[in-house]
Amino acid sequence: MSKIDEARDILKAMRFPAEEPCDVAALTLLALAGVEEGMQWRDATQQRPTLTKGIMRFIELNYGRAYKPNTRESFRKLALRPMMQLGIAERNPGRPDIPTNSMHNFYSLTSSALATIRRYGIGGWSHALDKHLSSLPLATRIRKTRDHRTSIRVVLPNGDELVLRPNKHNELIAAIVEEFVPCFIPDASILYVGDASNRDLHADRPRLEELGLHLSTQTQLPDVVLLGTDPRVLVLVEAVVSGGPIHDTRLAELQELSRECSVGKLFVTAFLDFTRFRSFTDRIAWETEVWIAELPDHLIHYDGKQLLKPR
Repeated sequence: MSKIDEARDILKAMRFPAEEPCDVAALTLLALAGVEEGMQWRDATQQRPTLTKGIMRFIELNYGRAYKPNTRESFRKLALRPMMQLGIAERNPGRPDIPTNSMHNFYSLTSSALATIRRYGIGGWSHALDKHLSSLPLATRIRKTRDHRTSIRVVLPNGDELVLRPNKHNELIAAIVEEFVPCFIPDASILYVGDASNRDLHADRPRLEELGLHLSTQTQLPDVVLLGTDPRVLVLVEAVVSGGPIHDTRLAELQELSRECSVGKLFVTAFLDFTRFRSFTDRIAWETEVWIAELPDHLIHYDGKQLLKPR
């Protein structure tokens, strides 16, 4: 068997929530263990890679698979999240100070998983596997994943967790929090998040009122409101799946809504993918920004002399 097939076999034995773990999951396990083709699993080590420059770079260098940056969410969804739920991997061990949505997040095999993986293919594998599985909490052992199938969980920079209904709009909300914020406004506080079914999902009322954004008009608020500190800037983000972007009329509404706010402002329309963005290109207002979740490291700037500068 190839190393990828062996990694897939290990994940299946560890009750990975897929009948046949995909290549992304298998390759992620190899990266976390530092196992290159030709190495033995007994030589696995407890690596601490970040996602893009660690895991994905290891895979490209050692297994010839070059994944594009816009596939990072696939790594989180198909590999890292299930591994963390099953006690195979953990995020930022020993570094609780790193925010959950920081670009500096790193991942590591748990000590129990590493000890188990090192026995693969040699004596003691079955015993080590049983010991690992029995050490997990009961809820993890029986893989109660229903909640993860029926909700989207998002952790804000301050540690608060939001539970959103599973739909495309809320997938985009999660991407804004987990991808856009740490990449472009890493020091931001999230003052407001609105779900279509719950416009009051998250609202920092005192700070919103202090900025002149009154919750009596919250139906007019965009989907996400951020406050950056360096420079001090209010960022109003509209998440577009089926509705409209920040066009001229919407921009005028947002400017009126925030007229009492004395800090600079940025207006951002967010899309899940380029296809959706393309259908709205002629409606987006000048002097605004566009962010696309499948191209998370890039922004599209609609005219103006200032790029990502408050206006």
